[in-house]
Amino acid sequence: MAKEKTTEQLAMQAVMQCQSSPFTEEILDQELPSKLNAPKFDQYNGIEDPTDHIKRFRKYLPLVKEDHLLCLLFQSSLTDPIFDWFHKIPPRSIGSFGE
Repeated sequence: MAKEKTTEQLAMQAVMQCQSSPFTEEILDQELPSKLNAPKFDQYNGIEDPTDHIKRFRKYLPLVKEDHLLCLLFQSSLTDPIFDWFHKIPPRSIGSFGE
């Protein structure tokens, strides 16, 4: 049986994922609006069609035009194991939502 991770281990994992983010500095350096209320949307787990997930994601965010916001919000639409896969993409290799 796998041993559960401690809070400290989970925090360190989160820090490491931030340091190895696939997003470029230009995206990561952007400020998020202070009153941003991201809508709730279905998270993608890798089972359904990824194109359908992207279409639904964009449907829930019709007013968001800023590329950096789409990128940063998109990662919150992913769940394990896809979230883990996403953070294995080479660091600083994604510079736009279209990529």
